[in-house]
Amino acid sequence: MDDNPRCGILGVRLLGRNGDLQPSCRYFPTPLNTFLQRTGLKKYFPGTQLVDEMFWDHNSARQCDWVPGCYYLTRPQVVEKVGLFDPRYFLYFEEVDHCFATKKAGWEVHYFPDTSVIHIGGESAKSDNDLTSNGKQIETLQIESELLFFRKNYGCLAVLTHVVLVTFADMMFLLKNLIKARFNSSFFYPITHTFMVWSLYFKTRFANTPTR
Repeated sequence: MDDNPRCGILGVRLLGRNGDLQPSCRYFPTPLNTFLQRTGLKKYFPGTQLVDEMFWDHNSARQCDWVPGCYYLTRPQVVEKVGLFDPRYFLYFEEVDHCFATKKAGWEVHYFPDTSVIHIGGESAKSDNDLTSNGKQIETLQIESELLFFRKNYGCLAVLTHVVLVTFADMMFLLKNLIKARFNSSFFYPITHTFMVWSLYFKTRFANTPTR
């Protein structure tokens, strides 16, 4: 950071509990790239940057849009100008939102490969309640924060577009299950997921107010 005075936020290489590389340097989510990543339709939109791009060389320092908050080195000047994490995010997307505001204020976000940390997922969510076996609690928190992020940074039309695209994607998965006759425990998941997204959309007053 001393060598890069415009670097306001720095992230490092993230490794899982078993030592596997995790996405450590990410692009901002949008309704389109979120939809393409979930449905696998990116091949028809080759110029679109997905949130988690893993094909690049993780041994090289580079600029990015945002870095995960499990390791988050921030200049005091950034905090003075941009502030701390937005308290409306109970969990998830607080660092995405903070990096968005930091870059908007003229600072850069960097990934640094020569330091690594072990990231054990799901531990922060336990502060709210015990995790369910299927991770539904984590999914609910992620959905709400994603809606709040889209509304705050992209506007009401963008968040509505996101909800519609999520519904379309779920219906694609449901149709795929019907065609392949996958009548297992996950058959109704697309319907459950769509209901969860729309429910949180209305509970947050169209993604404007958190539920907590």
